[in-house]
Amino acid sequence: MNYNYVYSTDPYDVATNANNIMPMSDTTAVIILAVSLMVAILAFFLIVRVKDKPESGFMRKLHEYLNFRAIIIDDLIKFFYILSTVSLTITAFWMMFQNVNYAPLLGLAVLVFGNLVVRVFYEFIMLLVGIWTNTTDLRNKVCNGEKNARLEVKKTVTTKKGDEDSKKED
Repeated sequence: MNYNYVYSTDPYDVATNANNIMPMSDTTAVIILAVSLMVAILAFFLIVRVKDKPESGFMRKLHEYLNFRAIIIDDLIKFFYILSTVSLTITAFWMMFQNVNYAPLLGLAVLVFGNLVVRVFYEFIMLLVGIWTNTTDLRNKVCNGEKNARLEVKKTVTTKKGDEDSKKED
């Protein structure tokens, strides 16, 4: 393989320096795929499919994380909400101090209504996550933590025979 590299001494010369990334060979791609597959299989059978949950420490946290028992989406949603709100607020204040027509008014509108829209959007996402969390907790309480347990529903039918009532259970 013959690669022709053109180097620029200017670090801001993106057009020239972007073409200098060495391409990955097919052999390297196959090796990376094979190693990744082996690690995934080992992790699946040694950590995820373990019958006895580790008592404490790193292995327990890893077991809960890989089995999706430890949910991190709550924290991620909160982080992105704060990031969105801070970015929107800084942008709104920047817009308020521009000397362009209607920019201060538009900045004030973004500050108020933009943050309100972001809040409603993230509350909706948190509502969906909360429904999922509460449903999972309820299932665990009702089924006593059994993974594939099903609830049995009994029907009671009341029929009238002559003068006396009788109840049947299906």
